[in-house]
Parts: sequence; C-alpha cells; structure tokens
Amino acid sequence: MEVNITIKNPKNQLVHYRRLYEIKNSSENPIYEVVHGIATNVETNLSDLGIKVYDEDSVILPISNVIIDKPYQKEFTTVFNRPIEKLERSRFYVLEYQVKEKEKYFENHFGVDCNKFVVTIDYPKGISYPVVYEIDLETEKVEKCKMQPSIVKKKMINTAINSDRTQVRWAGKDISRGQCFRFEWK
Repeated sequence: MEVNITIKNPKNQLVHYRRLYEIKNSSENPIYEVVHGIATNVETNLSDLGIKVYDEDSVILPISNVIIDKPYQKEFTTVFNRPIEKLERSRFYVLEYQVKEKEKYFENHFGVDCNKFVVTIDYPKGISYPVVYEIDLETEKVEKCKMQPSIVKKKMINTAINSDRTQVRWAGKDISRGQCFRFEWK
C-alpha cells in the first residue's frame, strides 16, 4: 500500500490523497469488489471529497454501493472491471480524494496484514517536518515511531506564486492487522 499526501493549501489545509493498493488474491474465490473507508476530522458529504477510483489500466471503478455516509465517516464499494482471480498478483487500484484536514494529520488503521506501507508527504514551505506515531487502538497509547520520514527531495514549483516544496517518505514493512499509524504536520 502506498499513500501520497499533497498539502495543496496550507491556509485551509486542503489535502489531496492518492492511495495505491496492490492486491493478491489468496482466497479460493475471485474478488469482484472492494470496500473503501475514509475517515475525516471535518464534516463532509461523500460528494464533497471528489472521489476517483481506478484500476491498473486507469479504468474508472464506479461506486456501486454507499454503505456509510456520515459526517466524519465514509464507506463505499466499487466493482472491479474484471475480477481478481485466485492467486492472481500484480493487480492494483488507486483511490484519490481531497479534504480539508483542519487537525493536520493523516491516520491509517490496518484491517488486514500489509507487506509494505509507504507514505510520501509533499508539503509547501511553512509546514513543519511531519512526525509519525504508532497508536495502540485498545489502550489509545500514542508513541513516536523510531523511524521517521526522510527527505526525498526539495523542489521549486513555478506557479502564479513561487512555492518551495519538500517531499518526505516513510516506509514500514510487515504491518499487522490492527496496527495504526498517524502522520502529523503543523
């Protein structure tokens, strides 16, 4: 799993998320659909998030069912254009959306085991260096991770207003079901 976080507007904390999921079917049956979950710390409607889901061929996966559309929690299903067959590898899908993150963090809870979890954060000048925490959801204990993000690159983007940007990367391996990580910026 890879999550690319781009802080687009530091004033209103508009953040664009691009979440890439690689799928391996280890079950006996084909996988026809996937359930997506998005939690926010601001009140939103599903339609406010500008959700786009597509497969490895860049073919859009339309939302087939909305399970939850509460102010802070969204859950919905998309159907694959072709099923993921037993033992099939190298299939993936991408979920993109954006939201104003007034609390200035991204949190990911793992409902399944994950071989590799990579997070990149692209942020403008004026945002502090991101910090990663692991959260024990049973005790709510928050502990700073030993491994913190490293700077991948600094860049200058020519827009109407020049903007210095920094991109950091963090990676974890062998993530177990139930683990939770929080990425904070100020």
